[in-house]
Amino acid sequence: MPASLRKLQDQHALSKRIQESHWARWSLNAAAYAGQFWVIWERITNTVRPFVRNENKVYHTTNFVKKNVRADIANLMQTRPSVFVVPSSSDEKDRNAARAGQQIFEYYWDKLVLTDELARALLYSRIFWDGFWYTGWDSSLGNSYDVVTNPDGGLYRANEEGLPDEGGLPVRTALQDSRFRQVFEALEGQVPTKSLAEGDIVVEALTPFEFFPEPNVLRLDKMQWCTRGQVKPRDQVEGKYGVVLKPVTDMAAGVLSGWSSNTSDMFGFNPQNNVGEVVTIYETWYRPGHKEYPQGGRCVWTEEKILHEEKTFPYPHGELPFSQFQADIQPTSFFSGTPVDDVREINVEYNKLMSQIIEVAKRNGAPTILVPRHARIDPTVIGKPGGVLHYEANVPDSAPRYLEGAQFPGWIQQLPETL
Repeated sequence: MPASLRKLQDQHALSKRIQESHWARWSLNAAAYAGQFWVIWERITNTVRPFVRNENKVYHTTNFVKKNVRADIANLMQTRPSVFVVPSSSDEKDRNAARAGQQIFEYYWDKLVLTDELARALLYSRIFWDGFWYTGWDSSLGNSYDVVTNPDGGLYRANEEGLPDEGGLPVRTALQDSRFRQVFEALEGQVPTKSLAEGDIVVEALTPFEFFPEPNVLRLDKMQWCTRGQVKPRDQVEGKYGVVLKPVTDMAAGVLSGWSSNTSDMFGFNPQNNVGEVVTIYETWYRPGHKEYPQGGRCVWTEEKILHEEKTFPYPHGELPFSQFQADIQPTSFFSGTPVDDVREINVEYNKLMSQIIEVAKRNGAPTILVPRHARIDPTVIGKPGGVLHYEANVPDSAPRYLEGAQFPGWIQQLPETL
């Protein structure tokens, strides 16, 4: 059964509701990590808003959240992950294959800079409760070559002897030698070509704002489908799929509204700065065995139309191409918890208390002075450290003396050490 845009939108709406119940905590945690503690969550607009500040008040900020998160990630990344490939038998061929598999892993770990992607996913898991890895194949990456095509535009394939073979490999025009003579003779001298990229592995870290799970399923490995959301340049999407799309004009109403309008700007990315140039696209994956996609499948779509559909699963392992990084597993929710929730609440109270202490210290250090109206005192020096105050003394030739300031109460001096 072909995919229905309406059906995709309906199942996405259900999945999005699961997300929305967590937006407030995710966004406030992200704000705290960025050092923004004097903010509130506005339920009407689903956004983080700063306090309306009183210029006569102190708003002290100490960031324990970032310190806690960085220490946690540093502990988790002290050693590089190791992979051991076990041969299926003691045969030398299988042992060599196992060694090759381990070397391939090491090669791609460095090539794709997976240490950085791992750190990013762990960061998301500590701030937003969950981080994700998308691991897939991008056919547009790698070196490009001109290959022979059929008259209908499909790839012309041949076996190692150069004979036409639907199960063979594409024929590069640079290999027009005796091995493939029959291929070009069959085309009667007409050699239509097109550019074809080699493709390559891609690994990307995702926030939970970009991952939409199947409702009522608590484990990723048990899901029959899930959706990934992305904000991409409009011209890039239009060029890849050969369509014309409407640009995003209201990010707050977009699919990724939780990420786009609440927290992305705290990490240096805000699609609202590019309104009119970006679109939101979804990629829905179906595991083999799904009732509408028995062989698995994938749909790429927007709110306007379906851009691409595959009715067979592209990977032989049959698993959804996502990995979940969890900070604290919750028994009743797909999305986990994080210690940052507790640290943030303590940090907020600490900042409020320290702000009050600083206000009291300033008032006690430079208190308001009551001066009789008839006293001949220069008001410009009152309250200035080291100031000299001239006054009319009752005793002639009085010696100068220091004016004692107000003393801090003992509890103010001891409270910062206690905290």
